[in-house]
Amino acid sequence: MTVPNLFIVGAPKCATTALTTYLVAHPDIRSMPKELHFFGSDLDYRLPGGRWDKARYEGWAANLAKTHRIVLDASVFYLSSEKAAAEIHAYNPDAKIIIMLRKPADMIRSLHQQMLKSRDEDIADFEQALAAEPDRIAGRRIPAGAIGVDGLFYRRVGSYAEQVQRYVDAFGPDQVLVILYDDLRADTRGTYERACRFIGVEPDPEVNLDPVNEAAVVRSPLLVEFQRRVVYRFNLYRLAKRYLPSGLRSALWKRWQGQLYAKGRAEAPDARIMAQLTAEFVPDVTRLEGIIGRDLSSWKV
Repeated sequence: MTVPNLFIVGAPKCATTALTTYLVAHPDIRSMPKELHFFGSDLDYRLPGGRWDKARYEGWAANLAKTHRIVLDASVFYLSSEKAAAEIHAYNPDAKIIIMLRKPADMIRSLHQQMLKSRDEDIADFEQALAAEPDRIAGRRIPAGAIGVDGLFYRRVGSYAEQVQRYVDAFGPDQVLVILYDDLRADTRGTYERACRFIGVEPDPEVNLDPVNEAAVVRSPLLVEFQRRVVYRFNLYRLAKRYLPSGLRSALWKRWQGQLYAKGRAEAPDARIMAQLTAEFVPDVTRLEGIIGRDLSSWKV
């Protein structure tokens, strides 16, 4: 059996972390470290310490497969990558693919906030960040130390139709499940159960489906930068995983994150900008409707 055999490929800020959390609570499913972006050779993903090589990736997956039937790779820029679909298919043509989507304008706004929070973005003004996209695609105005550079290409990330079509073409419609952010929020259990049936596991009636990855604002930019440059770069969490019991490790990590971030939401975006962005994506959303067979009228207004 080739593993990973399940991929959540994006898009970002569409509740991929929540679904991953719900699924890995299942006794048959375990996950690779999230956001590895092993596939997608066209992505500019600057993982601290470098992206994993094939031996490390396959070794980690094989170790998980000794005790679990489903091994998951969840990496949100696989969707916007032009090469990841073909590369994943070449690696494991029998893999199942989950794609999670959200109204493009809302996703882009949330992605900008996330990029600011992680300090991958240095333009706080949303409209100015959108205007910088052509320069950034050309390799200019990339913030020093940015990890997920492709996350700065906001409109490109939100242009779903072609991205989804690549996976449908590569794997066929039976191996691709599209989940809408709105569906997961409106009917979390029903959506979770649909994902389980698609994967081929029995839904766990006791799974905790509480909200995951709720909105937060930066409390300490200095500590966030320390996390990027030291904790991530030297993989201190992995060392803690090796030497500390899981309960203690989780408690320490939660406390540490509480020092970095506080619950809260950013200021509401400018209605004019959101209206313009929504209108801009109407043709792509219309095309997407035909690909996934869903009415997405609410995404057009």
